[in-house]
Amino acid sequence: MIRRSIQALMAALVALSAVTVPAVPAHAASWTAIFLESQSAGTCVAVPDFADGSAATQEICTDVNLQLWNVTEIVTGTYRISNFGSGKCLTAVGTSTGSPVQQLTCNGASTQRWSGNGSGNALRFTNAATGKCLSRPGKDPGTALIQGSCAVPYALWSLLF
Repeated sequence: MIRRSIQALMAALVALSAVTVPAVPAHAASWTAIFLESQSAGTCVAVPDFADGSAATQEICTDVNLQLWNVTEIVTGTYRISNFGSGKCLTAVGTSTGSPVQQLTCNGASTQRWSGNGSGNALRFTNAATGKCLSRPGKDPGTALIQGSCAVPYALWSLLF
């Protein structure tokens, strides 16, 4: 009886060792419920509500869900930035400098993919579809964010945990 139990256990272990489990890359990075703060203005990326098409704006940083973001690596070096409160994705709308950035239902489009480039906690978020950076055209709270040049300080952001 004991011999059969040991044989059954060994057979089960051999069978389990043949099962492959996809590896999660060690470099995969995700941050949940963080602020994206402008390094030059000290304001945070926000949305006013839960609606599709709402403009991303800069606001005085407060602890509200519509200013919190999930940054999830979807491919090495490429991220989806989704609002913690609405669940919608930060999306580049249009392709020219000055085009808006809005929240839209996440669909995996290249307009919803951003690369984070920089050093330390100074990042530029470049849109995969347009090659333009998440930027702010002024310092005033309530100002809608745009796609702009990556070579200006208005395009530098910090992740605040």
